[in-house]
Amino acid sequence: MKKIVLLLLMVLTSGVFANNNRKVILQVIAPESAWSRSKVAEKLKIHLSRDLRYSIIDPDPLAETQPPFPKQRYNLDSLMNWGTELGGRYLMLIDVHSQRLETRKTFHIPLFFHKYQTMAVMEGEFRCLDLSRGRMIIAEPFRLEEKGPRCMQADPDQNAFDPDLQLSANQKILLLDKLEEKLADHLSRRLSMVTNGR
Repeated sequence: MKKIVLLLLMVLTSGVFANNNRKVILQVIAPESAWSRSKVAEKLKIHLSRDLRYSIIDPDPLAETQPPFPKQRYNLDSLMNWGTELGGRYLMLIDVHSQRLETRKTFHIPLFFHKYQTMAVMEGEFRCLDLSRGRMIIAEPFRLEEKGPRCMQADPDQNAFDPDLQLSANQKILLLDKLEEKLADHLSRRLSMVTNGR
């Protein structure tokens, strides 16, 4: 009986050590917003820290002891070398291409009415590299949306600039914050799926 208990403890501790080897280097490239600073990296750290399988390596661009991020960010060899030098198991690269607000006509009945809605949109690409195996395990685009205010109009109006659709600065920040939260949740789930069992 003691041998079985000892064997089970060895299996459990080996699983813990294997999970501790899942060091994720998190690199987020996001454009400057007119309304607020991007918080995608911070939100992703929070989401990933909830999963005990991962530990996060956050590259510091000002640290003299760390190598700078490669200028050729789509060159696989450059990314592999950089990530390996930082000591990670996975490199999670999020490149946000666009983060914007749009006004759309979402519903329309000719000669009666139509509905406009403000939308927050974020587009980009997610890549994950398995540095220990020297290969990319996922490279996919993402596009996420968050709904903002909407209004109904009589058919002759057709005014996409209706005051009811306009957002204050604080409302824009809150809407984009929700969108970044949605992105962090989506990407943390995708990372968990593509690294499951690796």
